Amino acid sequence: MLIKIVFMRNVFVIALIIFGFVISLDAQISLRPQVGINSPSLSEDLQVGDWDASVGYQFGADIQIGSEVYFQAGLNFQISGLSIENVGDLDVSNINVPAYIGYRIGTEDRALALRLFAGPNFSLHISEDLGDAITEINTDNIKDFRISGAVGAGLDFSILFADIIYNFGLSDFIEGAAIESSKQNVFLINLGIRIGI
Repeated sequence: MLIKIVFMRNVFVIALIIFGFVISLDAQISLRPQVGINSPSLSEDLQVGDWDASVGYQFGADIQIGSEVYFQAGLNFQISGLSIENVGDLDVSNINVPAYIGYRIGTEDRALALRLFAGPNFSLHISEDLGDAITEINTDNIKDFRISGAVGAGLDFSILFADIIYNFGLSDFIEGAAIESSKQNVFLINLGIRIGI
């Protein structure tokens, strides 16, 4: 619980810093609500059985600040799952705070643009749904806070956008006697709209 309180306090402080930076910079700003799907994987095989990724989803919003070179920070809720052979299903809910630096190539009015971006993603574990058959994995095996790196590309078309992102785990997602330790990697596709501020 303490980790979650500290996490939310840090998110609030970062948001205030970004807001102050934006006010002083007078930069181009876009608010971007979005929804998408994801497919997770693990960096190591589980000892309890082979796993297959389930399609999950996420929704949230981010803010882009800048023009050709831009900063992007967001907040989203994500559910991702794994199906473990002969064991059961594992679904995990997270709140993610991505923070990217990007480069935009396109028309001057930003109506059509290709974007490339990279940066860290901070994940706070909210809840999990362990299948009834899962006995070797429990809630203590899932890490409360994780950091991943992300690389991605996006396309802007008028007020619409699409992003493709690959998150690669930098800290352990799950660990325990039956699992040893494993990082989570996630492939995501997001669709949304751009609202100029």
